[in-house]
Amino acid sequence: MKRAMFDALMESTTDSIVFADIKGRYLDVSERKAENWGKTRREMIGLTDSDLMSKEEAAQAQEDSFYVIQTGKSIINVRRKAIRNEKVVWYSLSEHPWIDDNGKIVGTISITRNITCQIEQEQKIIAMSEQIIDMVKIVSHDLSSPLINISTIAKRIMRGSFGEINDEVFKAANEIYRRILKLRGVVLDYLHKFSNLDKGQEVEKENDIDLRKDVIDEVLEELEDCILDNNSNIDSSLGLIPYGIIICTNKDILKITYKNLITNALKYGGNGCTISFGFEDWGDRFALNVFNDGPEVPEQEVPFLFEPFVQGGNASKGEGLGIGLATIKNMICNLGGDMWHKTTWSKHPNFIFTVLK
Repeated sequence: MKRAMFDALMESTTDSIVFADIKGRYLDVSERKAENWGKTRREMIGLTDSDLMSKEEAAQAQEDSFYVIQTGKSIINVRRKAIRNEKVVWYSLSEHPWIDDNGKIVGTISITRNITCQIEQEQKIIAMSEQIIDMVKIVSHDLSSPLINISTIAKRIMRGSFGEINDEVFKAANEIYRRILKLRGVVLDYLHKFSNLDKGQEVEKENDIDLRKDVIDEVLEELEDCILDNNSNIDSSLGLIPYGIIICTNKDILKITYKNLITNALKYGGNGCTISFGFEDWGDRFALNVFNDGPEVPEQEVPFLFEPFVQGGNASKGEGLGIGLATIKNMICNLGGDMWHKTTWSKHPNFIFTVLK
């Protein structure tokens, strides 16, 4: 009776089942297993994985069986990939120790199930998810810079930069400012989450810094009042630095560097100047820059930009210029980067520095 029940199971199941001895020889298989290899159940008896599978696949199967026999532990629902008739096939493998009545392991019982359709469906869902993530990232990214500009304008209205205003206008501008900040927070949160999803991770490593989110956005927030007082604009080309540019370096030094360069741009660029940022990927490092559309640095002062202040120096020769620049360049160099100044074709200042990835 038991044998009849066993045979009925082996003939009707859609799973590939193999009973194998310690040496990996097939003692019995299910009908589906035999069909998959174009053989009868009887013809499969005595064969091994090496007789049917590729060298690589057989080695993996033997490794699985060795683990089960040596440890007495089962392998449950492990996904494996194989090539059948020049096509990729996915299957789920569960393998258990075959134990006799005396408690001795005499072989293995393996059960495999074709899950190719399931995997293909999952891959389609993942592809669709990636497209959705990309769309949300693009929309969120495109929103971020305009939101900064709108909040800045609202704050200027409240401060009377465009003329005297009454209480109602002040309250309306303040409400706009408050709502824009809240909306921008949501946008930043989505960008941060989707950037992590894009990298296949849930959280960033401890020393990893998102250049836009963790450095530039924080510096702009800290300098917001100074930017407003100077009636300066942060160019929308800031969008050239997207979220998700990860740098493993000292965050404080990066923030100090941007603060110094932006403060200098406000000071020397003049009232109403425009400041913009950019970045280029140079392989093992990023090249970053801070540009302003103010007057160019006088030619005679350029050679002394990164020299430290000398008390009693001759200012007409450029001595005493850029104590901050000298300090931050030294810090950047200590991190393995460099810093320099380059006047643009339009005769405006442009400070460039590099940081290692």
